[in-house]
Amino acid sequence: MLKSPEELKTSFQAFCNPKTNRITPDSLKKWCLRNNVKQNYIEGFIKKYDSNNDNEVDFYEFVRYYVKEEIERNFKNFDVNNDGTVSRKELLTGLARMGVPADDVHSKAFEILQDTDVNADGSISYEEFATNYVKSIYQL
Repeated sequence: MLKSPEELKTSFQAFCNPKTNRITPDSLKKWCLRNNVKQNYIEGFIKKYDSNNDNEVDFYEFVRYYVKEEIERNFKNFDVNNDGTVSRKELLTGLARMGVPADDVHSKAFEILQDTDVNADGSISYEEFATNYVKSIYQL
């Protein structure tokens, strides 16, 4: 993990509006003024982190962007054929490589698919993986 959940919360709270618990252009402007930082990056910051395009950044979006490389690296460990999804077979192989006991691999894969495969197509997309990764690792 790059940062602990507590460290990420502290970083997020430094930027956010305490009333909405979201980072907004206005809260970033106030942070910049308090910390003597140029304001020309505010729009780029919001665009970079705001995955649902509501012009605000919630904690989930902040964490997800912050750990993007970590998520990508872990996704690639499972997506062996690089097609952008993790099939059941790739999930089984990845779990075995991670040291999950052979007797538990199938039940663990079933559990992961149940929790992660939101559209129930039998595989895990990057979006599904990233969402589940952030929620499970960072207890969101």
